[in-house]
Amino acid sequence: MKKLFFIEGVDGAGKSSLIHELLKRPAPRGCSWYQTVEPSVPPSQFATSGIAQALHYNLDRRQHLERMVTLPDDTIIVCDRGPLSTAAYQGAAQGVSMHDLTSLHHLTVSEFRLDFDFHNIILQVPFAEALRRVKERDGKVSEDAVTIMAEAWNFYDRRYSRVSIFGTEHVVGADRFIDDLVTVVYGIIERN
Repeated sequence: MKKLFFIEGVDGAGKSSLIHELLKRPAPRGCSWYQTVEPSVPPSQFATSGIAQALHYNLDRRQHLERMVTLPDDTIIVCDRGPLSTAAYQGAAQGVSMHDLTSLHHLTVSEFRLDFDFHNIILQVPFAEALRRVKERDGKVSEDAVTIMAEAWNFYDRRYSRVSIFGTEHVVGADRFIDDLVTVVYGIIERN
């Protein structure tokens, strides 16, 4: 069975940096790595509301999974963002209900649950640190962007390790040196 690890967290949590460093290591148990990102296709200029964006992300995820179905069974897929980002940014930050997000998920991707072992690795970092990293990376950040980021951060901060419709969740403190973070996440992937 293919294993799909969504690397989740607020902007500035270190998702891209983690993936870059993680994939320098050999994949566990003789498996192979496959790196990807969501959304694989950015939303159109017309997807401005939270529900329109959520629909786009779920349809994109469906096509994304259809492409990944063809990968060998010993593949470990590492994806920058996934369903929890939709729940955080379109749900918590833009007001789309969890009921609507769950319905969209079931309509578009639930049949793939038999073909993939889904995991979410949630990188948690203090909000001030995440915001500092985003400002360092992007320069000035608008007040609206900070508000959305804060709502998304609150969503991630309230989550605890458990099994949900989006797969098993693993919460990892990301306010550590990158080598330490890679070691912790590699261990999660190796055990699962």
